[in-house]
Amino acid sequence: MNTQFYELLQRIKNLKLKKKTYALFGSAPIVVRSIREFSNDIDVIVNEDIWNEYLDKNGWEYKKFQKNNSIIEAIVSGKIEFYKSWAPGDWDIQELIDKADDIDGIPYVNLKDVLEWKKLNRRPKDMKDIHLIEEYINNNL
Repeated sequence: MNTQFYELLQRIKNLKLKKKTYALFGSAPIVVRSIREFSNDIDVIVNEDIWNEYLDKNGWEYKKFQKNNSIIEAIVSGKIEFYKSWAPGDWDIQELIDKADDIDGIPYVNLKDVLEWKKLNRRPKDMKDIHLIEEYINNNL
């Protein structure tokens, strides 16, 4: 596993977030299963309590930007990004967190949900990931 990815996972573990309050989304559920290489950062969906706790926390910065015709809010510390919503799509964040897969003590959004999100996004990198995820699911699940 990529050293930078492992170091970011350790940072997340060191936050000691309570179970059922967060889950890793984006490419993390793919990278942790060695489906593809780590790219840049780790996206974390969080519930309202975690969002409010980290909104004004030292070392974390609130950011707001537009992505896919949606306004996105994030709380960022280095290469770890917290989100209280996810786009594109209409996602129930708590449901994604509740049904996340636990891998080595860290919750990751279920691969089928990642696949659905990638199909909605349809960026060039998503198209590659769609193929890799479908192949992995067919061979392993």
